[in-house]
Amino acid sequence: MIGRWDPVVLGVHRAIGGGLLPPYVRRDHDELLDALLDPAVAANRLVVLRGSSSTGKSRAAYEAVAARLPHWPMLYPRSAAALGRLLQQGIANRTVLWLNELRHYVDAPDGGMPLFDLAELLDGRNHVVAVTTLWPHHWSAYNAADHDRAALASVRAAHALLRALPDLTRVDPRHLNPDCGGVIDIPDAFTDEQLDRARCHGGFMLDQALTAAQDAGTTGRLTQYLAGVPDLLAHYQSPGADPYGRALILAAMDAVRLGHNPLLSRDLLQQAAIGYLAPQHRVRLAAEDAWTGGWEYATRVLKGAIQALQPIPPELGIGIAGYRLADYLDQHGRRIRSDLLPPAAFWKALLRYAAPPDLMLLANAALDRGLTRHAAQLVKRAAAITTPNDTYCAYSLAKELQRWGATDQAAALARRAATHGSLDLPHDVVELIMTLRELGAIDGVTALVARSPASHVRLDDPLSVARLVRILQESGATDQALILAKRAATHVLHLGWPGHVGLFLRVLRDLGATDQFTLLAKNAAAHACLDDPLGVSLLLRSLQEFGATDQALALAKRAATCVGLGSPIHVVTLMEELLDMGATDQVVALAQHAATSVPLGDTFAVATLLRALRKLSAIDQALTLAKRAATPIVLDHQYGVPVLLETMREAGATDQVIALATDAHLDSPNGVAALLEALQKAEAIDHVTALIARNPAAHARLGDVWGITALLRALREVGATHQVTALAQRAATRASLDHLHSVASLLKELRKLGMTEHANVLAQRAATHAPLDRLRETAILLRELRKLGMTEHANVLAQRAATHASLVDPRETAVLLKELQESSDTNQAFTLAHRAATDICLEDSTRVKELLEALRELGMTDQVRIIIDRLPPAGQFFLFLKQQETNKTRFRFGRSPDGSPAAQWSWDELE
Repeated sequence: MIGRWDPVVLGVHRAIGGGLLPPYVRRDHDELLDALLDPAVAANRLVVLRGSSSTGKSRAAYEAVAARLPHWPMLYPRSAAALGRLLQQGIANRTVLWLNELRHYVDAPDGGMPLFDLAELLDGRNHVVAVTTLWPHHWSAYNAADHDRAALASVRAAHALLRALPDLTRVDPRHLNPDCGGVIDIPDAFTDEQLDRARCHGGFMLDQALTAAQDAGTTGRLTQYLAGVPDLLAHYQSPGADPYGRALILAAMDAVRLGHNPLLSRDLLQQAAIGYLAPQHRVRLAAEDAWTGGWEYATRVLKGAIQALQPIPPELGIGIAGYRLADYLDQHGRRIRSDLLPPAAFWKALLRYAAPPDLMLLANAALDRGLTRHAAQLVKRAAAITTPNDTYCAYSLAKELQRWGATDQAAALARRAATHGSLDLPHDVVELIMTLRELGAIDGVTALVARSPASHVRLDDPLSVARLVRILQESGATDQALILAKRAATHVLHLGWPGHVGLFLRVLRDLGATDQFTLLAKNAAAHACLDDPLGVSLLLRSLQEFGATDQALALAKRAATCVGLGSPIHVVTLMEELLDMGATDQVVALAQHAATSVPLGDTFAVATLLRALRKLSAIDQALTLAKRAATPIVLDHQYGVPVLLETMREAGATDQVIALATDAHLDSPNGVAALLEALQKAEAIDHVTALIARNPAAHARLGDVWGITALLRALREVGATHQVTALAQRAATRASLDHLHSVASLLKELRKLGMTEHANVLAQRAATHAPLDRLRETAILLRELRKLGMTEHANVLAQRAATHASLVDPRETAVLLKELQESSDTNQAFTLAHRAATDICLEDSTRVKELLEALRELGMTDQVRIIIDRLPPAGQFFLFLKQQETNKTRFRFGRSPDGSPAAQWSWDELE
């Protein structure tokens, strides 16, 4: 049970001083976590805490599990292999599966199958809760994996795990559906209110961290100080750092950011680090103790809490299997070293010590940076040491070898994989067959088919299984295709998504397997999972399309009363499908089921369902739902509340709308504004007066600036002049400045109301204190300030933005640049352009192109040149080649690590 686990073992950062963890300070996301970990829910769930390094993700998860599931046993497999063994053994009911950082499992060479097994486990209903943490960068990468067929199996498995997870960050904890699991964002910083709460806790460590964060001008970054992050950065950046220790840390930073898995061997780091040393330090390497002090420095425990390089023991036994870079330094390195090329010694060390899966990823990183010769060397090395049973590495390498012109080697490697490679993953088998066909190695396809992949491949990736059935049929292996289709047809019913059943109905029909088609259709009608109304809709459509009318009707009868109602919008889709197939009785039954049982947490979705019920003439059911929706209504969905109130009124639930005048909470300004409008349309003037008497202006939450603007407008329309004045005064001095677009809208409304003084107060606050991390919104506010004649405030904001704005997104930077130029803020535009040229993130080639175009339009040729020079080391070599025609000739053979054009080379002369 969690009470017997050391939280540090589970991934919670040690606090400065190395003693007991400081008191826990609850934040908004803790309410969501508590609701999501409801022990009464039978559905298996995946809970993901998404946030940057050292923001308190693991601590939040630890505290939530301790509070909600204290008596459940908790399992922590610390590697992908251990996770795989655990899942094969089976996990008991009412168990917590703790995975800490998901990327450690995804980055493992053997991570694919365990993660696919986990995805299958989570489709069940035996009270298993999996908890993991993730950086935003990896969340984006894994969710884009479905577009990349060459992605690692573990990355595709991560995509399968995460793709259906709802984002719960802005969901009201009272109305979320725990059955689906979810992802919750953990902010980088504490709010002022949360900091006040931390001060109330007291204690030396909290007080020390609060003081240190405040002194550094980063008051809200409390968890980072508690985790010793400033000490870690000072250790790494210190002018007095041990040069050998710093070189080891730099080598680790570059290795992980370029694609090596997190576990780094001592030999690799030590050999790579040579390239980061100054000449006078390289001279000393002959001395026996040269590296001793470096390793001591790199692995030193700081403040009893953190190490730059953490020694990792082997999975079994004792000793050191390798070293892992501290998470925060990993994240820091990806940012500050994003456009720096590692030295030649780094690439030489990779050639000698990296394993084939890492070599492939590192080769791609080298190619993206123009290090063509190094990329080819890494590919050639990987081909030489790849074992033939590693199917993914084999076909990936074969494609790379083909690209380098080594066709004979590519075909030989693919043939070896065909006769010896693993047949577990259908995706890998498909890609291997396609590679063999592209290489003309048809004998390899024959050898692969002779091994009967249809009897061996796993069935938990239905889309890949369907592709394999088709490619087997195309290859003339019809018997194999039929065997696989039959296996999958019986298995796919248990995978949880009915849409996959429809896919295999099509496969069986195309193969002419009539008996199996009929059997699957009958089983689907009687047993298909009904949790997802969208999947049921797709299955119904497939059954109808393929002529299985009786089975479609049988499924419709089941779905009408038993389908899952977690997504009201998809319930509407199912209703429309039932209507199209003429199942009128089932439409009525589903309408009744939804009206009485649908969750009410998503206000907009409930409004959509309400409108659909009225459109389908299900008037009684619409009224039932409207009455239910009125009781626990939460008035804080910006778009949903107005739609819901209007739809309730149209549905005849006017009494329920009127009742909200005395019952509804008044903290949501947008909801109160919508309610005032609905009451006016209902001509409930007395209730408008009653609502105004409750003084909504004093209760309105000032974080919702769009809502404040709407409420000011609504109060003015009902003649509540005193409340308009009171709300305007509160908003001018205390409204949130987090979203500058909404601030611009509020400024415009204040001026329209003639409240010039309040508008000036708000404008001054925004100009001097607004956050500058959303440059498009900054540009909108600048434009509005100019339009309103607030030139002085606009100048202050322009100067702040030019010198201090966070330069992450090239597209948004281009928008702000154009706004500054159009506003005649030429000096500020130049300042921003100069900063962007040297500091902007160059990861997204499309957005970088937009910034380059904007700079060219503004005539800033020096800044264009600086960015072009930064492109190759930032991984944008191919964009670099397109910037000048001469680049293609000069860099025909790629670049060297020092940035100069590489000398001519050929594949055969490579080591």
